[in-house]
Amino acid sequence: MQARIDAVRDSVQAGVADFESRCFRPLQKQAFLCSAKCCDGKSGDEQAFHTCLHACSAKVQAAEASLTAELDGLQQRLQRAMAVCQDKAATVVREGGSDGEAQGVLELCVAECANASAKEAPLTFARLRKQHG
Repeated sequence: MQARIDAVRDSVQAGVADFESRCFRPLQKQAFLCSAKCCDGKSGDEQAFHTCLHACSAKVQAAEASLTAELDGLQQRLQRAMAVCQDKAATVVREGGSDGEAQGVLELCVAECANASAKEAPLTFARLRKQHG
């Protein structure tokens, strides 16, 4: 059971690393170069300078927000699935099954959830790359 959960974690970590290197870092570079151009402004208008900086960082902030939202969504779905698995195991015990039977139901359910999450993670990161790449 732990191995499957570790596989989900590894899949998500690989997706984050890939998103960071292929999308996020290039966006950060663009934002830094854009910010440097804001410093070249000769007007001295502080409001215009801050507006320029804000505009430069908008894509980076959007990518960060998307990544956070997607990761939160993955985690929430996995937590809900785990709660369902625990409920199934508790039902086995309530209906007179042994602790061993309940543990078997729990492990099978968790394995199915982990497999589904491991398949979902690459699709999530592909969607993020398409959106911010």
